Amino acid sequence: MNIARRIITLYCANDMPDKVVGSFSEWLTSIHDKKQKSKELKNLWNRLETGDSASNATVEKKLKEIHRISGIEKSRRFKIPNWLLIPVAAGLLLLFGTSLGFYFGEKRLQPASEHTQVCYLTSDAKTTFSLPDGTRVWLNAGSSLSFNKEAFLTSGERCVAIDGEGFFDVTKNGEPFLVDFGSSKVKVTGTRFMVRHYDRNTDDLVLLESGSVEVVTPVASVPLSPGQVMTLERSSGRISVSDEDMRFYTNWMEPTLNLKQVELKDLLKSLSHRYNVDIEMAPGYSYRNRISMEIKNETLDQALNIISIITGCKVTYKDEYTILITK
Repeated sequence: MNIARRIITLYCANDMPDKVVGSFSEWLTSIHDKKQKSKELKNLWNRLETGDSASNATVEKKLKEIHRISGIEKSRRFKIPNWLLIPVAAGLLLLFGTSLGFYFGEKRLQPASEHTQVCYLTSDAKTTFSLPDGTRVWLNAGSSLSFNKEAFLTSGERCVAIDGEGFFDVTKNGEPFLVDFGSSKVKVTGTRFMVRHYDRNTDDLVLLESGSVEVVTPVASVPLSPGQVMTLERSSGRISVSDEDMRFYTNWMEPTLNLKQVELKDLLKSLSHRYNVDIEMAPGYSYRNRISMEIKNETLDQALNIISIITGCKVTYKDEYTILITK
């Protein structure tokens, strides 16, 4: 389930505090992911069935409120999955407020033995937090992380699942640490590494900054050494490993992007991770001069406009997440 659908469905299923309502409204009306939000809202209307249950009445009321906020045209009705019809006291396990967005924590009550803590991150924010074992996590925009809190605290089963992009500084305690993404996983003990797995992308990426990891895919198990990046092509299962400069993949975690005398391709790589998009250089296009650039609070459009002025390149949006750089 993508981030927009998760946020909208959970919001519709429960009564939320005023602070969450305000953050939700701000997120809903922002331009980022506008097409996806519109699509998910229309899908929910299309699936709503006529009924007199209190749960469906609550959902329909919420959708009407969202309709007034967003201006998105409603259609028919939808039936919400039963597992989401939970009281807010149980449904809202974690709530973090920031100036950029909000995060939801969810406790799923079915089956009864499952107690899963989930962090949701809005499309235009990033955050950092610690897991129960002390492992530090940096979560990029448009990402979510889930894990079994009870297992972390009692059984030593350190396993998380990620949808999006996250950097992990794993606490070494003798127990293995697993990160599930798609149909693959990363196995470590204590190390620093990053995983990128977005539904919209065709490739998954794992990079290792220090320590050692083993990436287990449906077709092979691949050990990585520090400074290596593994790319997995999902459709074919093809795996490639290369030695890379880690800073171009991980500097999205820093408040300021400060690059000096770098190649255009490496600058675009940094911007891709910082703004949660895919920036591609057209085949055959190259720019030989090196570039220095500092990015603080600039938007993606502002950053690309600066690059266009410096290099004379043309910037074209192929879709909401894919940008092409041409001569």
